[in-house]
Order: sequence, then C-alpha cells, then structure tokens
Amino acid sequence: MTNQEEMVNYDPNINSDVGIRINDLEERTNNAKEKINLISKNFILLKEELDEKIDKLEKENSEMKKEFSFLKKSIMNLSQESEKWIRRDEIVLIERMLKDFQPLEFLRRKDFEDYKESNKMSLKETSEKNKKPEKLERT
Repeated sequence: MTNQEEMVNYDPNINSDVGIRINDLEERTNNAKEKINLISKNFILLKEELDEKIDKLEKENSEMKKEFSFLKKSIMNLSQESEKWIRRDEIVLIERMLKDFQPLEFLRRKDFEDYKESNKMSLKETSEKNKKPEKLERT
C-alpha cells in the first residue's frame, strides 16, 4: 500500500477522538500539577509553622530547665541551711530547761547575807516582844 491508499483509509473521526483524548489527558495532567503545587505550598507553610512552634517550645523548654536548675540549687541551699537551724523539738527542750532554771530566782551571796542579817534582827525583835515582861518590884 502506498501513501495514498493509507490516506484513503484514514478516518477523520479517529483523528478527532484522539485529539479529544489528548486534550483530556493534558487537562488532567494540568489539574494534577496544580493540585500538587497547592499541596506542596500547604506542606511548606505547615512545615514553617511547625518549625516556628518547635523553636518556641525549645526556648520555653530551655527556660524551664534553667528555672528548674535554679530552684533545685535553692532547695539544696535551704536544706543545707536548715540543718544549721534549731528544730522545734530542740526549742521546746530549751524552753523547759529555762523554766526549770529560772536564774532570776537565784540570789547573790551579798543579797543572801543581807537577807540573813535582816532576819536576825527581825528575829531578835520578835523574840524580845515575845518575852514576858519582868516583874517590877514595888517599893
């Protein structure tokens, strides 16, 4: 068969069907490309947002670690200092001892001697008062 015969057998409807199919395929590929572009843009935006959030969370985490470390050091210092403090039961024991001791009730030696002398005098006076009077002689 020659070229003329092939052209005679060539049906124009087939050509239009193939053209329509090619146009449909091109449209589908274009739509798919647009969808892929939109999805990739959304994915990029989401990735950027997530990166920002992750950075923010990492900063907050590092700040919280610093604060936690500071609190831990403070607690350690307080616990070491608290060992030096007087405990409540020790205070109660000291209060009892002070109540029993009561240094203000003790006398000085001089005070005791003064007290003793004053008592001697008062004893003499009371003894003299308690003595019976001697009988008076009548003349």
